[in-house]
Amino acid sequence: MNMVNHRGIAKLRGLEFLIRPIPIMREQIPKLGKYTDSVAKLEDDAWSLGEDAYVAALDVFHNLHCLNTYVKISYAPKGDRAPSGHRGGQGG
Repeated sequence: MNMVNHRGIAKLRGLEFLIRPIPIMREQIPKLGKYTDSVAKLEDDAWSLGEDAYVAALDVFHNLHCLNTYVKISYAPKGDRAPSGHRGGQGG
C-alpha cells in the first residue's frame, strides 16, 4: 500500500521560495536577542547593502525547510537518503 501524499509533498515544496534572507543592520541584532558574532554577514560585494548588513530569517520558514527535508528523506529511494548540503542542527 502506497501511503505517500503527493499533493502534500508538492505543497511543501512550493513553500521553499519563502525561505529568504532578511537583511538587518548590526544595531538590530541585539534587539533580536542574538550576538553579532553568531549572525551571518551579508557581504557587500555580493549583496550591495553596505558593510553593516547581516542576515535574519523567520524560524517558521526554517522549520518548514527542515520538515520538507525530512519528507524528502523519508520518501527517497533507499540508497538516496542523505540530503545534499543540509547541515542539520542550529542554522542548518
